[in-house]
Amino acid sequence: MESQILSLQQEGNTIVIIGTKEKIFGIMAVADDIRDTSVKALKGLQAVGVNQDWRISNCIFK
Repeated sequence: MESQILSLQQEGNTIVIIGTKEKIFGIMAVADDIRDTSVKALKGLQAVGVNQDWRISNCIFK
């Protein structure tokens, strides 16, 4: 399951994992077209110190 999630993430999908602490019930991959304003918005977020935290996905599999 971990390799499927990582593959979906590498394709640019946002992964939503549904379940409890003990069991995963389902996984959704969500994607959206990149808009012209997306790059500007991401640069603005980075400028104020917001970054994606890859540790979150790693914690799921430990």
